[in-house]
Amino acid sequence: MMQTEFMVTASRIESITPELQQRYHMISNYMIDIVETGKRLGEIKKDLDSEALVKLVFATLDGLGFQYSTLGIEFDSERLLTQLTEMLIREIQA
Repeated sequence: MMQTEFMVTASRIESITPELQQRYHMISNYMIDIVETGKRLGEIKKDLDSEALVKLVFATLDGLGFQYSTLGIEFDSERLLTQLTEMLIREIQA
């Protein structure tokens, strides 16, 4: 909840927006590099859009956090993360 609240509040502070964007791009690029390495090693499908995959994973995790923090919707995070991981592996595995 704290992270979601921080991101919503921090996004309204123009002076730190560039730093937040830089941090997002740094983490996103790091994850894209991991996917690209998996492609080169033949572990991940070569035709997969690495950037789209990373953004979809981030959006899914952020969405769950948003539901929890704003609506108070309880969920079994361990079960959902396991399911998400299994679905991703099935879809991206070469």
